[in-house]
Amino acid sequence: MSSRYKNPPASPPGPKRYYKRARSFPEGIDRLEAEVNGTVTEQQIERWVDELFLGGGMKAMVGYIILKYGVWEEAMNAGHTGGSKTAFRASWALEWAYEQAESGDLPEWFFDRVADDFCTSQNGSVQRIYAKILCDMMRFGGARPTGEQIENLAEKCFGLVIEPRTKTAAMFWCLEILTELAPRVEWVAEELPETVRRISETTDCSPGMKVATREILKRLKQIKNT
Repeated sequence: MSSRYKNPPASPPGPKRYYKRARSFPEGIDRLEAEVNGTVTEQQIERWVDELFLGGGMKAMVGYIILKYGVWEEAMNAGHTGGSKTAFRASWALEWAYEQAESGDLPEWFFDRVADDFCTSQNGSVQRIYAKILCDMMRFGGARPTGEQIENLAEKCFGLVIEPRTKTAAMFWCLEILTELAPRVEWVAEELPETVRRISETTDCSPGMKVATREILKRLKQIKNT
């Protein structure tokens, strides 16, 4: 096993804004590794996230396995096709693996798959997690959606932003993605400022979201003036 899996760096070079490296890995990993016989299957991940749901402990334990064995596709399959709770838990573990990963750990197709699954997911918790990952990759990881992917992300995020049932955290990350896309999508640049203002003026807008919308409006104004 690589030493970095035993002792992850406390201060990795160029840390991402939205994620922090773990200083130690959780106990109980040996239990999962004892079940690994060369490969990790989607079915194993689904079972683990259902049986081991112990809050952050489950997230880190399964996330560690995803990262160490590089089973990104299996985890994403579990997060996309499983039942509502299973999908959320698998995506939560995937997020832990992503936040601990170095650039070379991620497959080349990772951003594309996250974007595709985000656009088709109906699970609010998965939408929140995937939107945060996408925003992080676009802003700090150099990922640049192109062509049809840009339109799909813009339409999905706008749909969630104007949907009253969308949870606040998912809405926030969708607004962040839309702000990233605004310089490249004319209709987003035109419609987003007024949409953000309406959100900030709703009676149930939280104090945190009000602060976030003010910052987004400032950035959108800067984009317009460039």
